[in-house]
Amino acid sequence: MKKMRVGQLVGALALVLAWGGAGVAAASDHAALIGLYDEFRSLTQPAIKSGVPDYTPLAMERQLDALEALKARLEAIDDSRWPVSERADYMLVLAEMRGLEFQHRVLQPWKRDPAYYSVTNLGFGPKLHNAFDVPQLPIAAPAVVQLKASLEAAPAILAQAR
Repeated sequence: MKKMRVGQLVGALALVLAWGGAGVAAASDHAALIGLYDEFRSLTQPAIKSGVPDYTPLAMERQLDALEALKARLEAIDDSRWPVSERADYMLVLAEMRGLEFQHRVLQPWKRDPAYYSVTNLGFGPKLHNAFDVPQLPIAAPAVVQLKASLEAAPAILAQAR
């Protein structure tokens, strides 16, 4: 086995430290990706005003603008040195962002789909129940309050849907 000179040893050590440092930077960039994803998920939830989800044209325009800003931040992240599992996380975040962009640019269900307001936001949509998942009567007080609030918001949701 060939002996290493001190200069070669220092060079090899510097290379190892450089690669180790890249791993640390990649981990912090992955943490930034997770934070960005959390921001994105909160963006997908509509603001609620008096029990009514806000899908007005202005609210949806703001959501699209915020989405474009988040996508720009995502594109600025360099995942080229990340392990495959973390790169897969990056691609999943990108795919979800592209999905929301598709909703805005093409589908626009808040403009075209009445069920978007009733099933998605009122919480009355079809639910699968097994024999053991049926609510018992009388309904607990917190559930009654929540049901009452949902029912009271229904006319405003219908008006916005129209």
